[in-house]
Amino acid sequence: MTAADMNPAFRWIERNSREYLECVPLAARARHLFSTRQLELPSDPALRRANIDLFASDLGVDPARLVRARQVHGNAVIVVDGNAVTVLDARENLPREPADADAIVTTAPSTACAVQIADCVPILIAGSSAVAAVHAGWRGTAAGVAAQAVRALAALGSEPSTLVAAIGPSIAPCCYQVDARVRDAFAQSAHADAALEGFAPDGEGHWRLDVALINRRILEQCGVPASQIHESRLCTACDLERFYSYRAEGAGTGRLIAGIAVP
Repeated sequence: MTAADMNPAFRWIERNSREYLECVPLAARARHLFSTRQLELPSDPALRRANIDLFASDLGVDPARLVRARQVHGNAVIVVDGNAVTVLDARENLPREPADADAIVTTAPSTACAVQIADCVPILIAGSSAVAAVHAGWRGTAAGVAAQAVRALAALGSEPSTLVAAIGPSIAPCCYQVDARVRDAFAQSAHADAALEGFAPDGEGHWRLDVALINRRILEQCGVPASQIHESRLCTACDLERFYSYRAEGAGTGRLIAGIAVP
């Protein structure tokens, strides 16, 4: 799935001479960006920090107001409500450094949240006065991280029926084969029904996995209208000119970043 397959609800835009992907219906609610290789998150900490700061500036927020997490492929959610920070389903409260979590929800003015990806599914969600950024690899998807984010948004006053969600570039089934271990994990999850559609047989004991589709179905099960969920249909492994891919390039590849600001 390359640029020719891109959902027309998405478009390429430029910020400070850097290319980003934007979801048009989500942009009507909140500023957001999905990055490309033009803004790498490398392994070097200093360069990574500098480029994260550039991303925050391109998003239109103070870099100090961009909330991120240590992503661990789970379903914990950081909630930033006003000046209070809590972590649902995790041990840390009021973390000074990023907490272990795979979703961030915030209502704080002049604040944004972001996740980093390199094949996993980035989901950006906006309500009337709250936003969420979700990192959903297959483990986090099976654990229901997107559902946890929707519940956190609802607790802050953004009902699921009012949400708009954008599912950004991720590895697509054309490039993603999995084995029975992965399929069994979904079969035993709370969202097993949503997962069924995401597996297509691909030889004995193997399947092609559509993680983006499973997350769409989970969002729908949580009450987000299908018409308000927009999927880019871009595969990170197919388009290495624009994206990084852990599976295609290995663990040493760079990372992309997706972020969204409070309206």
